[in-house]
Amino acid sequence: MKICKHCGKEIKKPLTLHGLSIINWKRRKFCSRKCYSIELKKRYYLKYTESIKKKTMDRYINDRNNNSPAYLKRLKRCNKYQKERPELARKAQRIQRIINPEKIKARQIINNLIRGGYIQNPKLLKCCRCKKQATEYHHKDYTKPLEVKPICRRCHSLDRRTTCV
Repeated sequence: MKICKHCGKEIKKPLTLHGLSIINWKRRKFCSRKCYSIELKKRYYLKYTESIKKKTMDRYINDRNNNSPAYLKRLKRCNKYQKERPELARKAQRIQRIINPEKIKARQIINNLIRGGYIQNPKLLKCCRCKKQATEYHHKDYTKPLEVKPICRRCHSLDRRTTCV
């Protein structure tokens, strides 16, 4: 008796047509194509998040801090891409939600607190760096979602990891 690696169900032996499916039966490890495709997606995303995320983030942070022409061009292209192909942009957002769940959770907590009136809207506060009107909150550490500082969009985009005083 064989058991599916994904869902744990018993894999039923397929009906044979001139002995063709018996060859595949010996190698079969999943009960259906659905289980097989889910397992492949899991493997791909785990592999993707570890190796590629480090390389791309290092390059992105370096370009962003220097305001390089390549970064500005990429930003413009990204905005155009989101307008032209919203379905692919949503798919990229879903991948980001899989990669950074703690970031999404921290944002949701702050947005719920603002809506509930427990903390002030950042637009009513001043930026912690330049003392202009703040537009958003900055999380220094996503594992501590309540520790936020009001910051304007310009200061936030210049350096997201600067300690706000």
